[in-house]
Amino acid sequence: RTIPKETNKICWNESELLNWKDYRGFIPGRSNYDAETYLDIQYQLLSQKRMIVSCFMKKNKSWFLSIQKTSLLLKHEKYHFNIAEIYAIYIRKEISKETSIDSNIKLRFSKLLDECNIEQDLYDLETGHSTNEKEQLKWESKIDSALIETVQYKNPIVNIMH
Repeated sequence: RTIPKETNKICWNESELLNWKDYRGFIPGRSNYDAETYLDIQYQLLSQKRMIVSCFMKKNKSWFLSIQKTSLLLKHEKYHFNIAEIYAIYIRKEISKETSIDSNIKLRFSKLLDECNIEQDLYDLETGHSTNEKEQLKWESKIDSALIETVQYKNPIVNIMH
């Protein structure tokens, strides 16, 4: 498992399944959800020609209701993580086509994060938060295909074109 220096974070890894032990956050007083996986995509400039774009889960903000603790729900949450990684890949792909990192990078990054959030909401809506098995399987197939199709951008380190 790849864990950054902060042990509160888990970097996305296609072969790693999430574990309920990774969910250490406090359950909010009122929620319409059975679980929440707090995901984030961040970038760090290494130079004018290199940057890191990473997708990770924050353990201390992710939570679940123990009464709803099922393997299906955990798998559903892993696919939320996969969707976030797909958008990290989209960001890497877009940045890799640039000749240098400019001031518009924050705007483009923000736009793709907004699109990611919309996709996450659509995933929950169509799958009924994992309860619609047929739709869940459709989404898993769609997400798996997107990860395969973008494999060349899997590396978090992005080199900018000359």
